[in-house]
Amino acid sequence: MVTSTENACRIGLMSRIDFPSDGFRRGLLELAKADFKREDVHFVILAGGLIDSRYVTSKSKKLWKLVKGTQRQIKAVTRQISETEGRIAELKDERKSVPKKLTEELAKLKTELAALAETLGRYEAYLAELEPEKIAEQLSKLLPVFVNGNDETVKLYIFPSPAYDGELGEEVAQRLAELRPDDVRVYQSGGDRLFIKQANKDIEVLVPSIAVWMRGDYFSTPIERLIKDRRRQMNRELPALFMAGCFGSTITKPKGEAPVPFVAAPVLHRLDKVRVSENQIGVRVVTVIRDRTDPVTRNFSYKDYVQDERSFISPPRELSPRRQKVLEAIKERGRMTAGLITDLTGLTRQTVEAELAALQNKSGRRPKNWPGLRFYKQGRLWDYDGYWVRENLLYPAVPREKSVSEGIVAFGCLHAGAIATDYPFILEHLPRVVLEKDADIIVAAGDLVEGTKHGLLVKGEVYAGMNTTTQEIFAGKLLAECIVNVFNVRFAKASEALGPKPTHEDVLKAVGKALPLFLVIPGNHDDWAREFGFTPLVVMKLIMMDRIREAVDAALAAKGLCSNRVAALVASKVVEPPKGEFTLPSGLKMTIMHPHMGRTKTTSIRPQEMLDKAEDSQIVIGANFHVAEHLEVWDGKLGQRMCLELGTAKRHSDFEDHKLKTVDHGFGYIRFDSVDGRIVSSESAFYTAPPTKGSTLDGSKVFRDLLEAHGLTKK
Repeated sequence: MVTSTENACRIGLMSRIDFPSDGFRRGLLELAKADFKREDVHFVILAGGLIDSRYVTSKSKKLWKLVKGTQRQIKAVTRQISETEGRIAELKDERKSVPKKLTEELAKLKTELAALAETLGRYEAYLAELEPEKIAEQLSKLLPVFVNGNDETVKLYIFPSPAYDGELGEEVAQRLAELRPDDVRVYQSGGDRLFIKQANKDIEVLVPSIAVWMRGDYFSTPIERLIKDRRRQMNRELPALFMAGCFGSTITKPKGEAPVPFVAAPVLHRLDKVRVSENQIGVRVVTVIRDRTDPVTRNFSYKDYVQDERSFISPPRELSPRRQKVLEAIKERGRMTAGLITDLTGLTRQTVEAELAALQNKSGRRPKNWPGLRFYKQGRLWDYDGYWVRENLLYPAVPREKSVSEGIVAFGCLHAGAIATDYPFILEHLPRVVLEKDADIIVAAGDLVEGTKHGLLVKGEVYAGMNTTTQEIFAGKLLAECIVNVFNVRFAKASEALGPKPTHEDVLKAVGKALPLFLVIPGNHDDWAREFGFTPLVVMKLIMMDRIREAVDAALAAKGLCSNRVAALVASKVVEPPKGEFTLPSGLKMTIMHPHMGRTKTTSIRPQEMLDKAEDSQIVIGANFHVAEHLEVWDGKLGQRMCLELGTAKRHSDFEDHKLKTVDHGFGYIRFDSVDGRIVSSESAFYTAPPTKGSTLDGSKVFRDLLEAHGLTKK
């Protein structure tokens, strides 16, 4: 949970609950309420999708057809009854006997009329439930009242989407606000902004006005189009943050290449008709901070719940073995015909049909603990009652005691030796964030040095003629200093608990815990050394290990301690994993990448490609493109997966300036909580700072020093 401060505001963000469609799940709303409470949110935003207007419209049309058809049937049967009664009356007037067949026919017609009247009443009742006021009444009961960490009610701001809510959804939202005036507010997307008093910033929530009609392979495309359209319409200053809803993607983009940072929300309903770009179910908690440009996000994935939701349906007590077999088959395989259930259970067809009929919910009532079965006539299929699943099924809470939390601070494209790299920023902020976030791992995703290829020396991109060796020495000393700064703070605390006479193992354990693990891979700039027969980053790693070992020895000596195993311990903390693949202590697999390719206009293409390439990894960290983005995707085998694409420590470069490119300066952070090898929540943030006087080096200083040394500065 984000530490509470007066200068930070935590916003619960969700999108598309899609009431009353087949995908609506009250259980997901209850999960969101619990997570928002745990994160102590200040308010909640529903970014589009209060209702599924297309579902309501389609359902209403079908029901109207059924109503009209049933009314025609009633009219016809009523006419037949009238005619039959007339014939019977005539026979009685003529004092003739009324045939039994005619009496039976009249009774049959009246029974049919009663059944039709009951059916008509049911259709009309269903139709009435789809009226705006009725939908609002249902939502006022099903939609939880969100609370903060102190159980105090927080506001829910609803931004209806013309594409998904339509005019009907707008009316429902307004009626819901009337029914719940204490907590529900309705705002207009693209017009009404939310001012965050804690951070002294305003944010804008964007939802689509037209549905996405084209199938897209890339998650960011519709979001970035929506933002671009909004910017063109805008006649005021840009907000501090855009929040986008309705697209089912979990994306965070920092400011830099993007003029305004943005976050995209997952959906909060079951996804059955899934597009590639729409695969995320869950909520986010977005923390807007006064002195930070970019937000910190906490992401909660619920798709594992929805995929396994049948396993959470408890059968009635004291079931016979035969009924247990029938229910287990449906729980395992989903809706099925009686014939397929017969094949799976080994029971006779007659027995299966009898048990299905006994388990069918015919009462219309929906008990809280058991949905009963429903027969879907069109496909001759049996399944749990869908209405019960939507409104009554609750999901169990994540077993937090089994959760493993791992934090990583990562950077890429340091380009040591380049005049445009902001070295003071790295030295100040990288160790600070590692300590603040209690990160156990630092990842360096390639391009640790600038290199000398492409005439970078003579172009003035490299400072003071530094060759590859001196660049690696500089990178090693700079990064070692960051690690030493972290170590000194952590070991000072750890050593207090060692006691007066610690064992050798206790000392090594304290040192190992105080030292973060440093994982590094070479990038294409580093790899230029291979053309001359040299293995990249060897010098850098040796310099790092030597400096860190020296610092550890000094820290131990100050405590009157020593160890002959420090060098080996330090060496185990500076690692270049083969192929960039590394298994984390939790068992999650991580892949570090530095693809030798350029960026694209669509920002999510490269993160998605990296996730596709590292198909068996839950965590992917990549660099080279000098742009940053955090993106998550769900996979049936691995569960929630994520890619942290990193920017650069450079402020700019001659190459990118001439290509009209803006870089994302800084580094990133992720933390993920996993249970049994599957990620259940994550946190992500990007860190940058405005340039200062020392953010770039003066490439002409060495030449001026030479002139001054020889008295040649006079004009």
